[in-house]
Amino acid sequence: MMPPTETPPQDGTDGRPQRPSDGDDVATPTAETGSPPTDESGASADAESAGGPAVSRRGALRGLGTAALAGGALGGAASSASAQSSGDEVDSWLGDTSNYDGVVDQTGQSSVTVGVGVEANGGAFGFGPAAVRISPDTIVTWEWTGEGSTHNVVDTEGAFESELTDTAGHTFERTFSEPGTYTYSCTPHETLGMKGAVVVASGSDGGGSGGGDSGSEQLAAPFGDPGARNLGGYLLAGVFGLALASPGLFGAFLWLTGTEDADTARQS
Repeated sequence: MMPPTETPPQDGTDGRPQRPSDGDDVATPTAETGSPPTDESGASADAESAGGPAVSRRGALRGLGTAALAGGALGGAASSASAQSSGDEVDSWLGDTSNYDGVVDQTGQSSVTVGVGVEANGGAFGFGPAAVRISPDTIVTWEWTGEGSTHNVVDTEGAFESELTDTAGHTFERTFSEPGTYTYSCTPHETLGMKGAVVVASGSDGGGSGGGDSGSEQLAAPFGDPGARNLGGYLLAGVFGLALASPGLFGAFLWLTGTEDADTARQS
């Protein structure tokens, strides 16, 4: 008796399993998955695949706090930079003036007097004080001593000019309204170093016009340190900068809290 013959598989003509063509549907085994993993801040990991790493709410809130501090610092830095620029200009102009040892702060005063023909630069060839800082709308009066021959007061940009005289008690005055640095000299004696400067402070740099202490000086008074006036300016500028940034920060806070509530609702 002959043994039974095996029937070859029908998948292919040569007995090998037939490979599916490109058009055949092939089932791919899948594993059941739960909800997408979340990080500690509650942000879905799908956010990474959608276009970048998920932003942590904690990190975003830290960023908002940093932005608020930066806004205050920028306001203070702008005020400091303006004062530094004025100081550099005055230092350059009065570099060869013997009686110049810094800008005299007279902000908050309604009027300031500058002597003409005070002892300096090898004789009665100076303005005293050589440089003053004032508030806007302050009246500056130059008063002649009668010493050192004839003098005048001439702005280097042509904004003002007095007559040339040697009369003791003669005065020349000008009201300074616009913030900025005004440099001037005595025409006959400029080469000797008879020069001066008026620095008109901006609103954030100096006090208002009128008698009494400026706002920054009042702030410094409890500490007994006039140098604290700079700190007062920084604080005021910082508060102003924070006030400007507050609406944006508040809107961002509402967005963050709203997103967190939506995530909580989806998870429940």
